[in-house]
Amino acid sequence: MTPGAVSQDEAQVHEVSSPLTMGDSPSPSPPPSGLSNPPHPDPPPRQVPNGPYAVILENDNEPPVVPRETPPPGSSEDKPLQATQREKPPISEPKPQTKPLDVDICFLRHLRSTSNVISPPGTAGLVLTDLTAHQVLSWAWHGVNQGTAQPVKRGEFLWDGLTEEGLATSLLLKEDWKKIEGVRIVISSPLTRSLQTAHEIFYCNALYLNQAFQEATNWPQDRRAHTYFEGGREFTSYIMLKGGDGPDCGEVVRREKVKVNDAHWLSSFPKMSREERLKDILTAPTQESIETRAANGRQLLYEMARKLEGVHRSRRQPGTPKLVCVTHGGMINFLTGDFYCSFRRDDDRSDWEWVTSSALSPGDTVVYRFQPTDDDPYNLTEKPRTEEYAAALGGRYKVLKDIGHEYHNPDGSLVDQKAEYMKFNKQVAEDVARVHARDPELFNYLLGVPGPTMDGEMGDRFYLARFQEEQNDDYQPAA
Repeated sequence: MTPGAVSQDEAQVHEVSSPLTMGDSPSPSPPPSGLSNPPHPDPPPRQVPNGPYAVILENDNEPPVVPRETPPPGSSEDKPLQATQREKPPISEPKPQTKPLDVDICFLRHLRSTSNVISPPGTAGLVLTDLTAHQVLSWAWHGVNQGTAQPVKRGEFLWDGLTEEGLATSLLLKEDWKKIEGVRIVISSPLTRSLQTAHEIFYCNALYLNQAFQEATNWPQDRRAHTYFEGGREFTSYIMLKGGDGPDCGEVVRREKVKVNDAHWLSSFPKMSREERLKDILTAPTQESIETRAANGRQLLYEMARKLEGVHRSRRQPGTPKLVCVTHGGMINFLTGDFYCSFRRDDDRSDWEWVTSSALSPGDTVVYRFQPTDDDPYNLTEKPRTEEYAAALGGRYKVLKDIGHEYHNPDGSLVDQKAEYMKFNKQVAEDVARVHARDPELFNYLLGVPGPTMDGEMGDRFYLARFQEEQNDDYQPAA
C-alpha cells in the first residue's frame, strides 16, 4: 500500500470523553502543506463548562492568581531586562495573607503510559534510540499499518500516551472515584498521558490545564505533544503499547489518535517554533527552575481551592469539596515538598540504590490540605488516613507518611531522596543530549506526530516523502 492510499480510518480514534457540556469553539485552520517551520497552534480559547460549579472562576470579583510561567529559553518572551530596570532596587513584597482551607487536594499520578514500559531482562525487542530515523519511520509507518511492528524494550523517547493496560485501568478507577463525593474541579498536566487519565476517570464540572504540573524531567514525552487540526478539532497521535508487567508489555497495539481540546487552559501557552521547542527539551532543568514551577503550581492550587471553598459554603453543600490534580510522580514530590522515591538493595549490608522517581504507582492518589506556615504561605500537609478514600480507592489510596518511606544505609546514613532525584534528573538530561547528538534527524522525528493525516513538517508524510526522495527505496519494517 502506498502512503497516499492509507485511509484516515486506519488510525483508530479513541476520543477522550468527558461528561462536560461544552460548545465547540472555532479552531484555527490546519497549516498549509509544506510549511518549513509551522508554529505550534494556539490553544483553544478559554471557556467555562456548564454545571453548578462552572462559575467558580467567573463569579468572583477577584480572578484567580495565575503565576506568570517562565518562558522557554530562546522564545520571543525570553528577553533580558533593560539596564534601567536592572538598576532599580528590588522591591520586597509582603507575604500573602493565606489561611487553612477546608478543601482536599488530591494528587493523582497518571495511569501507565508508554514511558512506563520496561520489558523484563532477556525480552526481545527494539531499542528505538539505537536505530536511525529511517528505521523508526519504517517501524511507525509500515510496521504499525501492516501489523508487523516489532515490540520495543523500553518506552522512553516514544510519543506520549497511555498504554492499553492504562486505558483498561481507567475504567476501574472511574467506578471507584464515583464513590467519592465532592469532586468539583480537576486540574491536569498538559501532557497526553495525564490529560487522558483525567478525561477517562472523572465526571466533573470543570477540567483545566496548566504547565506548572507537567513532569520535571526533560525527555521528549515530558513536554506537551505536538498537535494538529482536523475538522476544527485539535488532535495528537502516538503509538499505543500493550503495557503491564509481562514480557509482552512492549508489543505494539495500534496508532492512537487523541482529541485534546476538551479542556481549558488556565494561562496562555507560549508559542514555540520547532527550534524553540527543541532547545527547551535540550535544556537540562535545574532544581531551582523545578522548585519555582512547583511554587507557582501550589499558588494556583491555593487560589482555586479558596474560591471552591467559598462557593461550597455559600451554597451550603454537604461534605468536603475536593480538587484533583492529575500530574506526575516526580512533580508530586516537588508540589508537596515530601520526597518519596523508590529504592532497592540486595541485602541488609548493601546501600540503597535508585529505582524510580516516585513511591506512588501509576493511578495512586495522595491527599493534602493547605496549612500555611510563617515560612510558606502555601504549605501543603498530608491529610491523615480517611476512610472515605480508603473504602473507595482501596490500595490506590496512599498515606505515605504512615508507610514511612525512609531509607537508611548500613552505616546509619539517611538517603537524601531529593538529592538522588536530582542525580536521576541530570542523567536523563545527559541521555537526551546523547540521543540528539547521535542522530538529530531521529530526534526531530520523535518530536512530531506519528500519524498519516499530518501535512506539515512534524508528521509522517513529511519524513516519508523526504526519505523516499533521498533513498528512492521501499521501506520495510525495522529489523
